[in-house]
Amino acid sequence: MKVPFHEAKEALNLARREYTSVGSLNVMAANAANQACENSLRSLYEVATGLTFPYEDFKPFHKVERIADRLGIKEYYSNESRLFLKQLTGYALDETRFEETQAYVDHTKTSAENRAKDILAGTERFVEESEQISKNEEILDVIRSRCGE
Repeated sequence: MKVPFHEAKEALNLARREYTSVGSLNVMAANAANQACENSLRSLYEVATGLTFPYEDFKPFHKVERIADRLGIKEYYSNESRLFLKQLTGYALDETRFEETQAYVDHTKTSAENRAKDILAGTERFVEESEQISKNEEILDVIRSRCGE
């Protein structure tokens, strides 16, 4: 098995470097924050089941809050992380890469400048909590039972 949470942490580091450099998140770095959260959930699935995350079973793709719901583990995250998941859903950061989307337009408005700090903090917290959850056999059993293992 690959090293759990490696990809999540690398995606988080990409977003962190961008924010440290310029004090904001460009559309690719914003997407990396979303990807870090998704990768955390993928890692939890893989730790729980020993199997590769089945993308096709989790449509629509890249919707972190929905993945957490499907795995049955959203309730095990802090209130702050659950609120952050709702914000991620609203921000649609997975869609910011595409100029024709409303998410791109919203993310590139000057009124969204202060959002970056909150996205980064929420992503960091979510990745950390996911890593802690990966050490809890009871929660891993929830994933196993929800995913037919």
